[in-house]
Amino acid sequence: MHRTHVLVEGSSRAALQDFLVHWRGALQQAKARVRWAIDVDPTEF
Repeated sequence: MHRTHVLVEGSSRAALQDFLVHWRGALQQAKARVRWAIDVDPTEF
């Protein structure tokens, strides 16, 4: 098993939300078996 974190920053909240909508759609269409989670404003960083 491999694990990674991706930190995404945006110039505005609207731009970030728009990106996440498109990115989530791409993840859902992925053929590979991938488990993923999106955490908005994580407190662990």
